[in-house]
Amino acid sequence: MAGRRSENPRQDAVAVLQMHREGRHEEALARAADLATNNRSSAVACNLAGDLNLKAYFRNRQRNPELALKHANSAVEHYNLAMNASPNCIETIAAFGEALSASKQHDRAAAKFRWAKSISSPADPANQHAAFDTRGLSTKKERIAKAKDRLQRAVDINTNASCEEEVLKVLDIMARQGLDAAGRAVVNVGYRFPLSARAQLLRAHVMLQLSNSLLQEIDRRWILIVALHIISEAALTFKNSLVIALSHGEVLAILRKYDAAEKECYRALRIDKPRDPVGHDIPPGSVGGEEYADRVCFVKEQIHALLKRVVSAAVHDFSLMTREQQEDILSVRVNTLYEHFKGIDPSLANSILDAQLFIKRQSRWDFWICPYPTCTNPKFHTSQALWVHLSTSFEHNEDFQKSFHSVLGNAETCGNESKGPSSFDVISFSGDSHQQETFCFTQIHDLFDQMVLCPSGATEILPTAEMQRKIQREGAEVLDSIKEYLRTSADLFSNEVWHLYKTWFQFS
Repeated sequence: MAGRRSENPRQDAVAVLQMHREGRHEEALARAADLATNNRSSAVACNLAGDLNLKAYFRNRQRNPELALKHANSAVEHYNLAMNASPNCIETIAAFGEALSASKQHDRAAAKFRWAKSISSPADPANQHAAFDTRGLSTKKERIAKAKDRLQRAVDINTNASCEEEVLKVLDIMARQGLDAAGRAVVNVGYRFPLSARAQLLRAHVMLQLSNSLLQEIDRRWILIVALHIISEAALTFKNSLVIALSHGEVLAILRKYDAAEKECYRALRIDKPRDPVGHDIPPGSVGGEEYADRVCFVKEQIHALLKRVVSAAVHDFSLMTREQQEDILSVRVNTLYEHFKGIDPSLANSILDAQLFIKRQSRWDFWICPYPTCTNPKFHTSQALWVHLSTSFEHNEDFQKSFHSVLGNAETCGNESKGPSSFDVISFSGDSHQQETFCFTQIHDLFDQMVLCPSGATEILPTAEMQRKIQREGAEVLDSIKEYLRTSADLFSNEVWHLYKTWFQFS
């Protein structure tokens, strides 16, 4: 590739990008640099080189700052070329701004962001970036909206990066001279950078460090209360910050405010478009991941770990209570439970009301649901009743019934209901002394065990970007095998082969 222009820069860029996704980072960087050098007027080639250098910056940010800065400066050069080739691409300008921020050119980055916000007719990012879909799976409007989301995150990164050196100075003073010496500097950073989530988080961070440094016999509660006041204000101001939400939950848990800690964790996990954690972490560089999705998952994994610690701490405190205290906790009014979950997630609150209505009508908790989408009678009390329905209902077509027969087997097999303990066996529904409908737990330790394994039904967070790269590799292998089958198939005129041909053309 070196020394000559590419006949198809996009095709070559996609190949280099695939190389990067396979983990061949250094080789991909070198190929991308060659492609950009020989195709300086190609926004696709220059953006690719900028993207891979920016990823390299994030990979090396903490372990090798000097190398990271070198990659940031290289990203700036390539994004500058890409912006010259396509000045109205918001995605390019957002990435350019991130690189400028990484290379400590904060004022220049802010100027680029102002320019991006003034663009009235943005270019389609798919025309300028190899990583964007070009097969019609997303619309131009959707891609531009996605680019604008990145622009907002980039602005936030730059706002917080502008105080990064001041934060590092405070942390250095703390390490060399102690917490007392850092007090005035911490306050100054907070006043100088009121719009920075990282600057406001620094104050709470220092208070927590002070609390941890005290001897065990010294009462540290007052310090934690001050830290809670600071971090609670920050959580209200920076509602889209996962890092601040995590710190907020941690302080609440330390103060044994378990209910509030759980609520803050779930609020954080449901943030629709969180800010990039790379702009909020303390110490700077402590959040891992070369892509935005990786960094979000990194923090969400910590939030899930905090939820498990909250449950474990609650179990311990519960075991220390008297029997009377435990009995008070083992019952909760439906209205109280509804209001609690309404503040966390309305869908969970509605589930409480659904359970209340169902138990009143059916005198049981659980039921089986027919998976057929247009079924008019979808709920059944036993798996055997569901099987009979699937086998005999005129609503379901024959292919649908055959599929379920192959999976479920016969009615005798399906009719064997589990005789083991159910999660619902430990809950009863009744009225209390004030005629208020109440859920009562007959025992709670099994439920605590389930909550530790997966707190309150929370789903496990996986590294999204890494999973995406794995799926892309596996998809490429599948497509290669289809291509080989089409090339060597003996029966080229069968319906199956013709269907494969049509599917292949959709991907190619």
